[in-house]
Amino acid sequence: MGTITTANPLIFSAASLPAGWDAARIFSLMEAAFSEAFTTHSVRVLERRCIFAGQVAELRIIGHKLAEHIVPAISHLLRADREAPPRLKIDFWHESETGVSCPINFIDFPEPDYPAWRSGQYGFTVGSPDDRFIGRRRFQMFMWLDRETQHIIGWARNGKEFSALERANPVRFPLSLWHSDRGAEVIHAGLVAKNGFGILLGGKGGAGKTTTALVCLSSGFEYLGDDYIGLQASNDGSFIGHSLYSSAWLPKDNLFRFPALVPHAKRGDYAGRERYLVFLHPLFPGQCASSAPIRALILPRVASAPLARLRPAKKSEALLALAPTSIINLPSSGSRALRNLASLVERVPCFWLELGSDLKAIPRCLEEVIS
Repeated sequence: MGTITTANPLIFSAASLPAGWDAARIFSLMEAAFSEAFTTHSVRVLERRCIFAGQVAELRIIGHKLAEHIVPAISHLLRADREAPPRLKIDFWHESETGVSCPINFIDFPEPDYPAWRSGQYGFTVGSPDDRFIGRRRFQMFMWLDRETQHIIGWARNGKEFSALERANPVRFPLSLWHSDRGAEVIHAGLVAKNGFGILLGGKGGAGKTTTALVCLSSGFEYLGDDYIGLQASNDGSFIGHSLYSSAWLPKDNLFRFPALVPHAKRGDYAGRERYLVFLHPLFPGQCASSAPIRALILPRVASAPLARLRPAKKSEALLALAPTSIINLPSSGSRALRNLASLVERVPCFWLELGSDLKAIPRCLEEVIS
């Protein structure tokens, strides 16, 4: 584990556990509680293999309601193969369905009294001095990662209060850290693909990544995400993008630009704004991919012109559009991610995509890049 944390140090190394807490013992208690729930409530267990960053993970969820909250966003990554040995284990149990409570006493972590905490938009992190064990506390939830054994254990008290943000991006913090340890930092970007040609979509929130990704999905592209993508460098210097979630957030005015999505959208608060959450895999089961080679970078931005158009972007412009919002959300220091992003923009062609009022022109622009 020292090689991992030395190569990519954590930004929260100082977020130590309260006095008297022993990280290994806490993890052991969480394992014992999950085992109790697993053995006494077998009829409520969901066991599946899934793929993260090209590697097999074992997912076990105890509680039907909890599974209904966690699975939809990652359903495109589930696999039927139960024989492949997992590299990552994810175990979650639901207290209200199993009666098994969390063995951790949170008296040392008083809950903040403001809306962002209860809406699931806020959480805090604790860890062992050697950064092997990392815990993430959210309202009604606690997730605990052993980076050495690659094992995530999570507890949720009440599924009714499982936030829309957690449903859209379940287990995001420990998954991001696990991806980082595998050399696949989770960056703030979208990714679509066609004929084995992946196009990364960069830019800050509101730039048009979601609109671009959804229009392309509707026109036959593969969808790998619009907000979080695992970026991994290959030995030959090329890059692969890995999907984490097949969910999308849309503001109300943007949602109605996609009439087919309206019946499936669920309202949820996100960053203090009214937004709608859509799970895309059930609607496009053959078009939600897990990984794709990145061959180009597109930087969408809203324009007043009627038609979308492409124009070349400088490498410095591309890095400036892509890096800041990616680095700020990383669980690590971001130094390796920044180097990878710099290498990526040097390697692939970069374009501004000025979004016009005619959304149908967007896929044609991306197909022009592919051709």
